[in-house]
Amino acid sequence: MNTKNNQRFHNTEKKLEQTFLCLCKTTLPEKITVSQLCKAVEINRSTFYEHYLDIPDLIYKIGVKHIGGMIELLRLPDNSTDFPFSDTSLIQLFTYIKEHQDFFDIYINHSNPRTLLDSLSNLLESACNPYMNHFRKKNDESMQYHFAFFKAGFIAILSRWVFYKCKETPEEIANILVSASNLSEKVDKDPQKW
Repeated sequence: MNTKNNQRFHNTEKKLEQTFLCLCKTTLPEKITVSQLCKAVEINRSTFYEHYLDIPDLIYKIGVKHIGGMIELLRLPDNSTDFPFSDTSLIQLFTYIKEHQDFFDIYINHSNPRTLLDSLSNLLESACNPYMNHFRKKNDESMQYHFAFFKAGFIAILSRWVFYKCKETPEEIANILVSASNLSEKVDKDPQKW
C-alpha cells in the first residue's frame, strides 16, 4: 500500500517534483498539466492526487520544504540576542537559493504572489522572533517598522536576483542587503543628511 509514511510514497513525490522542474525548463509552469506530468513520470492521475490537489499545490508544497530548509539555516537558539541575518547566514541563505534557483524562479515568478509573500514573511519572522522578543520594549512600534522595511527589501532583492538568474554571487547579494540595511540606520541617526 502506498501510504504517506512509506519509502515508495516519498520516492514518487520526489520524482514528481523533479520531473515537474525538468518540464519547467521547456514549458511555463502554468501550462503544465497533471496529465502531462503523470505521463512523464509514468504514473496514474490518481497517484498524483494522492500527493497534490493540483499543480499550484505541488509548487506550494515544494516551497514549504524549501522555506523549512531556509529556516533551519537561519535558526539561532531561542535565547539568542544576535540578529539572525549576519553576513555569514545571508551568504548561506543565498547560496541555498542559488543551488535551487530553478525552483525559486518558478516560486517567485509563477506562483500566487500572496503565497510567496506569506511564506517569505514567515521565514523572516521565524528567524527574527528570538531577536525581536529580546529587545521588545517601549520602542516596539519603531522596531516593527524597521522589520517591515527589512522584510520588503529582502523580498525585493531576492525577487530581482532570481529573476535575473542569480548572476551575482551569494556574497555580492548579501553585501547589497546588508548595505541597504545599514543605509536605513544612517538615515535614522541623521535624517537631515538624507
